[in-house]
Amino acid sequence: MSEDNDGRWTVYAPGLVVTDLTHEEAQAFAASYRRVTAA
Repeated sequence: MSEDNDGRWTVYAPGLVVTDLTHEEAQAFAASYRRVTAA
């Protein structure tokens, strides 16, 4: 995850980039992605 100059967040995953998220949305997406890919 990284934050841009506007305070928006980007989540990077293998083969996937999700942009323009709030910090809370980025954390929730990352947690969900980890749960899905751990199975």
